[in-house]
Amino acid sequence: MSETIKLDQFLKFMGEVSTGGQAKILIKYGDVEVNGEVETRRGRKLVTGDQVLVNGKTLTVNLYSREQGTAPPNPPCTGG
Repeated sequence: MSETIKLDQFLKFMGEVSTGGQAKILIKYGDVEVNGEVETRRGRKLVTGDQVLVNGKTLTVNLYSREQGTAPPNPPCTGG
């Protein structure tokens, strides 16, 4: 099974918002895009390779499976 992270959790993890409430507002009002499309579902599951545009920044999701027991070749997520 592939690793996923919810959109609101990803925004918090990346430091784009400090609370779930802030993430909810950004997402609700269409200020977040996933793979070039406006996303209004905060529970949207992201996978490695997804591109998230928020606050003028494009963030690339890079997850790995803890079950594999190996560290990812790159940091878990990168901003661009």
